[in-house]
Amino acid sequence: MKRLIFTLIMAALMPALVSAQVQKATQTINLDLNKFAGKWYEIVYLQDENVDEDNLTGVTVTYVLKGNNKFYEDFSAQKKKNGKPVTATTNLTYQGKGVIKAPGGFKCQVLALDPNYEYIMLGTADLKYVWILSRTENLDIAVYSNLLDQAAAMGFAVEQPGLTAGR
Repeated sequence: MKRLIFTLIMAALMPALVSAQVQKATQTINLDLNKFAGKWYEIVYLQDENVDEDNLTGVTVTYVLKGNNKFYEDFSAQKKKNGKPVTATTNLTYQGKGVIKAPGGFKCQVLALDPNYEYIMLGTADLKYVWILSRTENLDIAVYSNLLDQAAAMGFAVEQPGLTAGR
């Protein structure tokens, strides 16, 4: 009976504990927007729901500074089925402490960052989305594995169909 009660309590607390883990991981990771700006290749896009982005390849994002912690993201990809280009531009705001805000209140946090800004892992506090971006089209397998391990330790479901590597 005690084991059941403990299990129920832990199940109730786990989302808050994991969210706190994500918050804790990002509190010390601040972005230098000048170093962050530029072109990134999407190595991993992970979501907990079926999104049309699964059908894209060659995904890149370019971050362009506008000033006062504001910048925009130019998204570029091709559809896997027909090769047609897909583009989008989104205005973003850096809120400090590793938090980036998009329109509609959508926020992501810096979960890991290479000191030389060669790779970055971003995710949402609700554990629904993770992106691993690299300055090059390929990321060292040891770095890639380490980042996925970090994401799993934070509570992201990295063993799901939404995981796309090197699209």
